[in-house]
Amino acid sequence: MQLFFVAYVGSPTLEALLGVSPSHGEILGMIIQSQELPLEEIAFLGGVSLVAFAFGLGSWYALPFIKPRVKLFAKGEYVREASSFYWVGVGALLLGLALMLYDMTRVGGLQGLLTPRVERLYGLATTRGSLPAAPLVFAGMALAIVGWSSGRHRFIRGLLLGLLLFGWVAYLLIQGDRRFILYTLLVALGSFFIVRGATLRLSWSAFLAFFGLYILSSFFGGIRWLFTPLLQGSLSLGEAFAWVSENVSWSWFTPSSTEFMGPYTTLVFTLTDPAWWSTTQAPLGGYSYLFSLPNLLPRSLYPGDKWQTLGFQFSDYIYTNYLAPYFGAPVGFGLSPLAEAVLNFGRGFWAPLPLFFILGWVSGCLGSCASRRPLPWGIVYALLLPQAFNLNRIDLAWSFQEAVYYAITGLVLLAGVRLLLKPRSLKEGERGL
Repeated sequence: MQLFFVAYVGSPTLEALLGVSPSHGEILGMIIQSQELPLEEIAFLGGVSLVAFAFGLGSWYALPFIKPRVKLFAKGEYVREASSFYWVGVGALLLGLALMLYDMTRVGGLQGLLTPRVERLYGLATTRGSLPAAPLVFAGMALAIVGWSSGRHRFIRGLLLGLLLFGWVAYLLIQGDRRFILYTLLVALGSFFIVRGATLRLSWSAFLAFFGLYILSSFFGGIRWLFTPLLQGSLSLGEAFAWVSENVSWSWFTPSSTEFMGPYTTLVFTLTDPAWWSTTQAPLGGYSYLFSLPNLLPRSLYPGDKWQTLGFQFSDYIYTNYLAPYFGAPVGFGLSPLAEAVLNFGRGFWAPLPLFFILGWVSGCLGSCASRRPLPWGIVYALLLPQAFNLNRIDLAWSFQEAVYYAITGLVLLAGVRLLLKPRSLKEGERGL
């Protein structure tokens, strides 16, 4: 999580300190230029957050009962009855893909993929009773990867799994969905590391991999609007290549023009705009965090109307005051965790301390449990890895909801595996399932 936090908070701040001008043609750039950037305050709060996270992480590993890491699967060893992991995972993955396609029927059917991205996302967001497609896809993928990596018939099973994941990623590319593409990569890596008896750690290789992904993601963000007219037939492939060659520039890859700038904008406005502050009725005293618990209920089961989270409130605020002439519906910006902390506890240095200390402690707990008992906690660890990214760009309530849904789905699937396995066929080291 530290790496993503530094990217989301530190890189736009560093860009501004270096005096690099953002892309002036971007509406988001014009919005942020209307505010005075409190760079020193942002840098200070960011540093406090990292220190609090480090103390939380260290406090877990300082506990006397923490056992050393063990490697469950020796090199070349396979999990007995790994077929159960694989087929339960593939079945859940197929069901999740089917539900995802069915979900599109509520915004006009599969042709909804051909509608403009903002309209499609707004339509999906306002639809009640969302289907649990994504938790099934990612939990199924995690189990299938563990079963494939640990068992036999790896070529045939790997080919089937690869084809399913190829179709899934192609579906995401058509939608321009960078978030779920990154989720797919993180869950896949985490699942593979489970078999190796390790957890993902911050390192130079991880940093270089992250930087490469950032370059690809930034480029994809600049061209993803082309997919809709290409599929509609209103734009030829040659015209698309011509547009890219004429318009690609270094500004595509600067933090002020990428994914980082949406949540950063919420932080800037929180620290500089009294009207936005009063709109949220801040300070909230931790209410947005406490709302994470009732927010677990789907909208179709929630009694009355849900409280509108800070991210949604900010989107409405910016739309009303800045973007109504340009867009037909509010555009999502996400929410910086620092902005949420300040809106809850004020602008003092203590604002980010509770959240980031807890996040550090939970990170240590998950990493330790995954190392000592890869089944089931390694699966949970892999499914929660995307939240290290998501927590830096969205309300805690929605990130917490997603984490709980993914973890529960993974545990339910593992229980299904247990039903398929005969207890006497399990090795002593696998009884944690």
